[in-house]
Amino acid sequence: MRRQEWREVFRNFAKEKHTPCEVMLTRQGKDPLTLGCRVLTEADLDQVRGFELDIMDGIPNNDTENIYQPFDEPGLFNALGTGWAVGLFDREGAFAAFLYVIPRPEICHNVLTDVASELGLQKLREDGVTEYSQEVHDVMIADCILVGKAYRGYGLQQALFYLADCMAAEEGISRLCGTASPKNAHSIRNFEGAGYQCVAVKPKYRSERCFFVRELPFATLQYYEKNAAQFCEGTQDNDMSTCHHFFEKYLSATGKILDLGCGSGRDSKHFADLGYEVTAVDGSQAICRHASEYLGWPVQCLRFEELDYQEVFDGVWASASLLHVSREELPGVVRKVWESLKPEGIFYTSFKYGAGERVHQGRFFTDYDEDSAAALLEQDGLFEVLEIMVTGDVREGRAHEKWVNIVGRKRSLQ
Repeated sequence: MRRQEWREVFRNFAKEKHTPCEVMLTRQGKDPLTLGCRVLTEADLDQVRGFELDIMDGIPNNDTENIYQPFDEPGLFNALGTGWAVGLFDREGAFAAFLYVIPRPEICHNVLTDVASELGLQKLREDGVTEYSQEVHDVMIADCILVGKAYRGYGLQQALFYLADCMAAEEGISRLCGTASPKNAHSIRNFEGAGYQCVAVKPKYRSERCFFVRELPFATLQYYEKNAAQFCEGTQDNDMSTCHHFFEKYLSATGKILDLGCGSGRDSKHFADLGYEVTAVDGSQAICRHASEYLGWPVQCLRFEELDYQEVFDGVWASASLLHVSREELPGVVRKVWESLKPEGIFYTSFKYGAGERVHQGRFFTDYDEDSAAALLEQDGLFEVLEIMVTGDVREGRAHEKWVNIVGRKRSLQ
């Protein structure tokens, strides 16, 4: 199973209200591992407790107080009753892994209290009561991720972190938080590998804990939902003629164009005025409403990972949209673009010039330069890079901000 396929399984699992599913993972030199995945209930209490005790038996020197704090019996029972505890099982029904998350938890929850303090999302009122910012309610706690000893090496920890991302996305949550002991190098590596940042190390329980926070790419959708009108008004009249020509010169005079992440609808209108048949999509429902009103035709609300066209379009235009996808996820989206294009179809996309990933004013960005953008399109031989162009931002007063624009032609993989 390709990496992208198990990701699709977990996305669907989170989206379809946790309908049981199967997921397959691979390990070099080993047979593929197929596991069942389902939401746990109170009836699973004894099996979860046994699994947890088995994990604790493997902790060096029995240092459980510092490395891992087990659930107390009522706490574990309550966790299983929330619908947010997930188990992975082998074909014999034995536990392989366990995930428990807390979406928009009560502010009295100890992990959230401490993380909220580190993020500046709480303050002490004059009457001695702690008051929390509304942003606290856009947090999910990745409270517990456990993988059985026999199943390590398959990437299950990272897979479950990804499942937590998907569950947060379905809830419209923008931050994931969690803790680990400074002595637990394995857990710290897993947090960091999943994109979490350590915001504090402080005493908790009877030892120190590292407090981790991850700003989710999905939070970007929430930004556009809240700022749709302002965003559309601020981008509708931007002069994109240079970039339009950069794309159009490789197209036939007529054909079908997909405007992927259409925003205000500005570019869809331009291409339609030239006589192209345009399909406009965007991931934000609020943006879609504004763009539909501007264009006079329906704009479909569609996330990048939901793209499912097969050889429909002569060109795909993704201006300043794919830059909101994580670097790890982008190759899968580019493949979906490749699948949507007719043979030798043309693909244009653009990114803010730079390197790495960042969150700026509530939005997630992945930055690229000429070399990394070319490598993205050329990966797996999907596209022939036709041209790369670096431009300044067309918005007033922002010409110093640079963009990398790239055009590629679909290659045949036969």
